[in-house]
Amino acid sequence: RDSVASRGLGDVYKRQMQYYVHFIKSYVLYMLIMLVSAAVIGSVAMNRLRSSWKTLCSLWYVAIVCVMINIIRTEFDLNVYVDLVTFVCCAVMMACTGRNRLIYKKAVWIIVAFSVYFAASIWFQMLFPEQYRRCFANYLPERPMYVVLGLANEGAGYTGFSTNPGYTAGHLAAGILMVFAYTLTRPIKSKGFLGGCALLAFLLISMFMTGKRAPGVFILATLAAVLFVTLDKKQKMRTIKIAFKAGCIGILLLLIFRKPLSGIPFLARLFDTLEGLLSGEDVSNNRAILYEFGMKLFRMNPLFGVGWCNFRRMGAGVITQFTELEAHNIYLQLLCETGIVGAAVILTPIVVFLYQTYRAVVETARSTQAGAAGWKMLLLFSFGYQLYFVVNGAMDNLLYDHNYVILYFAALSMFMSYRRYQHKASFG
Repeated sequence: RDSVASRGLGDVYKRQMQYYVHFIKSYVLYMLIMLVSAAVIGSVAMNRLRSSWKTLCSLWYVAIVCVMINIIRTEFDLNVYVDLVTFVCCAVMMACTGRNRLIYKKAVWIIVAFSVYFAASIWFQMLFPEQYRRCFANYLPERPMYVVLGLANEGAGYTGFSTNPGYTAGHLAAGILMVFAYTLTRPIKSKGFLGGCALLAFLLISMFMTGKRAPGVFILATLAAVLFVTLDKKQKMRTIKIAFKAGCIGILLLLIFRKPLSGIPFLARLFDTLEGLLSGEDVSNNRAILYEFGMKLFRMNPLFGVGWCNFRRMGAGVITQFTELEAHNIYLQLLCETGIVGAAVILTPIVVFLYQTYRAVVETARSTQAGAAGWKMLLLFSFGYQLYFVVNGAMDNLLYDHNYVILYFAALSMFMSYRRYQHKASFG
């Protein structure tokens, strides 16, 4: 049963939105695959699904009901119901995972493999632009093709085998966190540790080549936080001193070698951001307009909001001519679409799971149980990805992106499996 649940999670993640939305454009097919996967997993692990309401999973059930109510308040749109299907199916998979950590072995490899795949595609695009155009770009619709090639020609960022640098950065972030968690659990100077460091460097540099500013900054902050929680008090003080010195040296080197380093899109954007801040320019990439519109919608109905996904619908023709945009801040968008009540209900499980996973990470570091140490890598990844989801959500649309949501729930599943391992007979 555990292996079936694991294969289901891996399959849903592996066959995700890139091909169904960007090429086939079939939301119906996507929803069918999600519903069938959830139905198979739920039927195989029905006892766990029935008992999951007694656990932390119930917080997400309440949140999903809240999303459903807000969707009903919205004018019918198939895209909106895709969000609901994604939440429901992911919650079922999270509730049905077992207590054997080995069921995630395949999922771990899938996450890392996809990350390496997209990292390699970035370098293929950079080093072999003509072959990239013939093999990939020429098969894209006209507008995405010009966007992809335009970003690369300007040196503003590389997408690899996708049409969106943010999508590529999302896959890279997941792989970076998984490889980092693996590396932290290997003995220093071992082959696993050295190999992990090399792969981590490759993935990080590849992510910087996407030119995505917020994901790059937040992944570095998340890595620092994950490392910090694994240290004892003495190590933390020593690490803070080393980090301060390394930070000063790093800033100095960036200033000295600014010109050659500007060839890295992420650093080029950071330099431009710092210059803009010093000169008093708007460096939010027009997000200030989105935030102002979001606050206007929030004031229209502060308690219950204007309805799920109505930010982008009501923004078309107001903040843009035709294009529908998200708020690029999940907290503001929740407030304006679901109000104070809905935002509190939906954010509660996000905060609770993050805190409980943090406690589990600390617990495994101190535990004397023979099997507890084996969970450390999965819990480090789970905590890291949840933290990245929370902090990057302040600048991006993670809660409204099915790729991020599915992997976020996969991270929650790892934590819930650890809870099952602790209690053996029941979740909580």
